[in-house]
Amino acid sequence: LAGERLVADAQCESVILRLAGIYGPGRLLSRIADLQAGTPLPGDAAAWLNLIHVDDAAQAIVHIAAQPAATGIVLVADDQPV
Repeated sequence: LAGERLVADAQCESVILRLAGIYGPGRLLSRIADLQAGTPLPGDAAAWLNLIHVDDAAQAIVHIAAQPAATGIVLVADDQPV
């Protein structure tokens, strides 16, 4: 948030990307072994995780960078619950 404020205060053309938690090769969830073993994780079953795969994040960044009039804040996350 502090970084976003610095960008906004600079009053220059910019796009702020708010990426969800990134996962993928080399970026595993901290309890991936439990998940792979089918061990239930404690928590609210109705809750969602705010995640995005590293490849999807990169694709979103490239897409947004190619938009000539892109400005503002863009939320970047997968569109399906885990």
